[in-house]
Order: sequence, then structure tokens, then C-alpha cells
Amino acid sequence: MNWIDRYVAEIKRYLPAKNRDDVAEELQSLLEEEVLELEADRERPLTDAEWHDLLREFGHPMQVATRYGANGALVSAALYPLYRKVVTYLLAATALIYVVAIVWSIVADVTWGVMTEQRAVNLGFGFSEAWSFAVNWLVFITLGFHIADRYLVNAGTLQRWNPDSLPPAMAERETLLSSILVSILVAVWLVILHRLSPEFSAAVLSGEQDNRFITLIGWLKIQAVVVLAVYLVLLFKPHWTKGKRAMIMVADALTAFGIALCLSMPAEALLQAYPQLPEGLLRVSTIVLWIWVMGLLADLLVQGYKVVQRR
Repeated sequence: MNWIDRYVAEIKRYLPAKNRDDVAEELQSLLEEEVLELEADRERPLTDAEWHDLLREFGHPMQVATRYGANGALVSAALYPLYRKVVTYLLAATALIYVVAIVWSIVADVTWGVMTEQRAVNLGFGFSEAWSFAVNWLVFITLGFHIADRYLVNAGTLQRWNPDSLPPAMAERETLLSSILVSILVAVWLVILHRLSPEFSAAVLSGEQDNRFITLIGWLKIQAVVVLAVYLVLLFKPHWTKGKRAMIMVADALTAFGIALCLSMPAEALLQAYPQLPEGLLRVSTIVLWIWVMGLLADLLVQGYKVVQRR
């Protein structure tokens, strides 16, 4: 029953958490009974081609999830399960980031006195900006799903899906929750990085300005773009592959190189650029950068090990 396991595992990604297991169990039993009847009529096990026909007739996993209570008006019923999850996690992540920004601004104000006047607004994440961010991304996401309706639903793409593309039921997968949250958090991180320093050029990346802060942001932008691309793909194809892990390794390696470049710059140059910066904070940032590099190298080893294990 490997085909059934793979199929039901994919459907579960789009089901509400409160009844996910019950629905999956019901689908498992329904499919197993139907397969037993077909095999009894034909007096032989089903071939892969017959499995494909059966699952294709049953429907794309997102369409099946829709039949079990997922429905919506802004987007088509077929894509609503995924749309609902993305919007829910977007709003939750925005609220969380806003609270964290407020707490950080207060801590920075009390500890270093660097945000006395505007606090969280200095981080570019006051309440009005947080609300604006959430609304803008909600519009963007809804528009994206409308476009997806045109190419996936109206064009019949979902009806032409190939069950052979289903990953093994036991394949290492990224949960839908983590894919959405990481995508949102990385997108927010990219916005914050751009607000901190919109400048991006070869001179910035090479450290010609002797400003480790600006150079670090430039390399972090590259990392954010690569990681965001990987996790957007994981939204629709949740199983990890060598290619996806290789992209994460590229992001880690580039960021580690960028941080090493920043550490090679004299700290005095940063103090000249930002004379109000406390020396103690500069020392702490240097330690953080070294820990960051070690963490990236450790992740490189972990990702490389997992790539080798897939051979």
C-alpha cells in the first residue's frame, strides 16, 4: 500500500490540524477498500499505471483536502487550504515580530540608550508599519493565488498531475507550518535588511568601504534570497532533495565567507563611521560574528552529511 501512504501523506499537509489524523485515517480506509475491490475483480495486484489512474481520478491532494471542509471565496476551493494556512501564519508571524521588535527596542534603550526617542520605530517596525506590512503581503499573497488559480486550476494543471511525482511516505519532509513560517520570517528579514542598508554593490560585498556593518548586510541579503527561494519551493514540494540542500549549503558558504570578510576589517573603522556606537557593543558583535561563522560551518557539515546519506 505504498502508493496510498504516499498519497495520504501529501493530503495531510493541507488538512486542518484539528481533524487531520481522522480524515487521513478515513481516506486510508476508503482507498484500501477500493483497491481491494479492484484487485479482486481483476484477480491480480494493480500495476503502477493503474495506481496512477486511480489516484488521478481521486484528485490532486489539494482538491481532496478541499472536500473535507476547506472552502473560501477569495481564491478557488482547490487552493484555499494552502491559502488559509499561508495567511494565518503571515498574521501570526507579523504579530510575533512586532512584539519582538518592541521588546528589543526597550532592551536596547535601557542597556545602551541608543533608541530613546523612537524605540521600535527606529527598527522600521512600529505598529503602523507592521500593519502595513501585513496588509501589503496579504494583497500580494491573494494576488499570487489568483494567478495560481488561472494556471493551476482553470487550465486543468491539477487534473494532469502525475502520482509518480509523490515522494516516498517516509521521505524527509519540511512541514507546511515550518515552510510558511520560515518563508515569512526570511521575507521580513530581507525587508529589515533593506531598510538598514539599501546599498548593494560589488564594492559593498568586497568590503572596500571598510564598514563591516554594511558589508555584512550585503551578504545577508544574498543568503536571505537563496533561503527564501528554497522554502518557497518546499511549500509545494515539501520533500528535501540534494538540490535543495545544495542551495542551503551555498547560502551558508557565502554567508560564512561574508562574515569572515567582515571580521578581517579593523574595528576602528566602524567606530569612525558610527562614533555613537558603544565599544562594549562592538566587542559583543565580534563574538557574535565568530559564533555565527561556527554555526554556519556546522550547518554546512550537517547538510553535506544528509546529501551524502541520500546516495
